[in-house]
Amino acid sequence: MEIESHLTEFLQGIKTGEFHGLTTAQMTVIDKLQTKTIQEERKLCSKLASLQEDIVDQPLASKMMKDHENADEDFDKHSHNMATVMEEADKLRMKTLKQIVSILIPAQAVEYLAAAKKIRLSLKQWGKKRDHEHNN
Repeated sequence: MEIESHLTEFLQGIKTGEFHGLTTAQMTVIDKLQTKTIQEERKLCSKLASLQEDIVDQPLASKMMKDHENADEDFDKHSHNMATVMEEADKLRMKTLKQIVSILIPAQAVEYLAAAKKIRLSLKQWGKKRDHEHNN
């Protein structure tokens, strides 16, 4: 996809005529941000995996079978914990976006945001097309 290749080139600091090149300092800061973001993503993935395991874990399943009255309460607590992880992921995405935009000069930030929006819209269209093909 053309947009993805331009975005990749942009993030690698390659001038394509459509993206302003990144400076060495910007590349260094973005590299550190990427490393930190990956670490935070791994923590969130670990939390989510743990919560998913809890739902099928034998002690929890056994407890649900024995104590029907508290089953709703246990599921509500689990749902709340899952929602909390999703909120943390949303916060990480927003924090990362803000940091990227703060690293870039205004023209780069506009180009980055426009490219990201194009990718998002393309993925949405692709998903709709795929759903339509699978439903027919």
